[in-house]
Amino acid sequence: MGIRWVPRPRTEVGRSTIPTLREKAQLLRGLITGERAFTGPFYVSVDLTRRCNLNCLYCRFHSSQSNFPSPVKAPLEDMPFDVYLALLDQLAQGGRTRELIFAGEGEPVLYPYFSQALRRAKQAGLHVNLITNGTILTPDLVAELIDARLDLLTISIWASSEEEYAELCPGTAPRFHQLALDALQLVTDVKAKQGSRLPQLRLHRPLSRVNFATVETAVDKALSSGCNQLTVAPVHSLKGELTSHMLTAAEEKQVAGSLARMKRRLHAAKVDHNIETALQLYRIGEAVWEKIPCYAGWLHSRIRIDGSVFPCGRCDLPLGDLKESSFDDIWNGQPYREFRRTASTREGLASLRDTCLCSYCCHIRNTVKVDRIFRWIRPLTSRTARFPPEFLDGN
Repeated sequence: MGIRWVPRPRTEVGRSTIPTLREKAQLLRGLITGERAFTGPFYVSVDLTRRCNLNCLYCRFHSSQSNFPSPVKAPLEDMPFDVYLALLDQLAQGGRTRELIFAGEGEPVLYPYFSQALRRAKQAGLHVNLITNGTILTPDLVAELIDARLDLLTISIWASSEEEYAELCPGTAPRFHQLALDALQLVTDVKAKQGSRLPQLRLHRPLSRVNFATVETAVDKALSSGCNQLTVAPVHSLKGELTSHMLTAAEEKQVAGSLARMKRRLHAAKVDHNIETALQLYRIGEAVWEKIPCYAGWLHSRIRIDGSVFPCGRCDLPLGDLKESSFDDIWNGQPYREFRRTASTREGLASLRDTCLCSYCCHIRNTVKVDRIFRWIRPLTSRTARFPPEFLDGN
């Protein structure tokens, strides 16, 4: 998920953020002040629903082995549509947000107003990324996504076989694995039939001890089904609940070799990917909070179904409520400012570990790009980050 420093197309894919020189300067201005943002958020994730038809092992909300409560206290299943529309209006008025990501606690296409939500986001001029498990996609729904001009469709496929799937989604019928695989080809076929380049199709593959040995088969599937992108990422241990599923040092070395081979094949096929970012995550290690500051508070917001605002999808520290304040007031309100200050130091990040799952940070690509610039300016400010100065050298 990375900063768009140069125009697309590009090989290393990820979250887009900063398209103009002026906004880069405004971001830097805020970083120097230490707490007030003069631009952004460049991308916003929205939880449309809590509903989901799967119980993936590593999902913090639906896994049978996870005890994480939802940060939303209200007994809601879906985001009220008026809350969603009000958010879009505020983001459009600000003119700073480029990308809207439908993800969250549930499967977005199960949201009762999903079609309307997508069309209104596109009417607001936003680049939209839909992250889905793919098992509910139908020809009619795919045609609707194309008609609405969805920009990016990300389908998460955890397994390479029904055996892996049984371990990764315990209690879920094996047929759902094939449904997800079939969804990739379905999207490509409907796009071809309608003569559409959009949505770009991304296969996303999380990596754990269960499935890392077969990760190279993801390239086979991406190529055979016409995917435009392939991304991979290590799973996190859910604060120790799934530690046995994390890769050992020897396994990480093995997966690095697999990723290098995948990169060569993807380059040859002109399929975009995030292999360098994935390798970077393994180099940094799970304890990313010990190595580099967090810049999510300057770049991103997560909106939960009740309108509560969080800095990140893995952080349960509420920073405001859209039912009580405007988004602009929240974005530079005291809680957001305090979060930015706290996340800028090693000690501050450590203090957030009870509320934030920072392991294998999904914002790492943006974080590294920003820090490579700001670490040279930080000594001129009054703040000391207390992170290893040599960390980014050679990465």
